[in-house]
Amino acid sequence: MNEKAMKRLGRSELLQLLIEYTQENEAMREKMDAMSAELDSVNNQLKVRTIAIENAGSLAEAAIQVNGMIEAAQKTANQYLENIERMQAEQEKTSAERLRETNKKCIELEKEAKERCRVMEAETQRKCDELFAAAEREAGRNWHELSERLDRISKENEELRSMLETNKKRKWRL
Repeated sequence: MNEKAMKRLGRSELLQLLIEYTQENEAMREKMDAMSAELDSVNNQLKVRTIAIENAGSLAEAAIQVNGMIEAAQKTANQYLENIERMQAEQEKTSAERLRETNKKCIELEKEAKERCRVMEAETQRKCDELFAAAEREAGRNWHELSERLDRISKENEELRSMLETNKKRKWRL
């Protein structure tokens, strides 16, 4: 998978890939252990054949045959181990690269999330400020209206008192 394709993957997908490659690496190690066990088995079979050769023919002929078999088995085992080591190194390199890319992607996602939060916070603050200003204006209008009403009521009460006093004075004069 190339770098562009990996950049398009989400965090969970990248972590899933990392898990898959780790599992593949473990599977390769298990195969290597199985092959080592198989090599031990071949060595045991070789020992059995060596005994059979000693019993079947001269010691010199058996030694020549055993040496040839041991050399062939050793050569095969060495090639197998080299292949396993090479595959393990490639797998570790790939896993390390994917881990670096995953970490990089996580950092980028975190930066993006922080920026979105900052923008949302600024927008929320702006809306709160607008609502607060509107509430202050409304309260100012309501206060002004209430003050005017109270002034009117107060004037009307003064006029009413004045009229009552005038009526009282007139009644006394009569």
